[in-house]
Amino acid sequence: MLSDRYSKQAQKQIKKIDWGISKKIIQKIQMITVSPLPPEAKRCKEEKFRENVFLISMNSYDVIYELDFEEKTLLVHKISEIKKVERICSHCLSAFCDE
Repeated sequence: MLSDRYSKQAQKQIKKIDWGISKKIIQKIQMITVSPLPPEAKRCKEEKFRENVFLISMNSYDVIYELDFEEKTLLVHKISEIKKVERICSHCLSAFCDE
């Protein structure tokens, strides 16, 4: 089992979210400490992140977290709302999207 930590940015972001939703996000993060790579987790491909950084979507929020198996920690980097436009675009046919 991994211990969970939150970056200062993630701490600020979770405080801004409705209590009911933030509670669900925290519960999901605690579940990830037990099973660090759930099937819905996607590896972050952004260059600024390290190899063990993943994104998981829940409700209308994305959570970016990093796994450190040597120190047995899960660091939550960012919690951000998925914009409605991004959600709609990700589910539409690629012929209708500008890429």
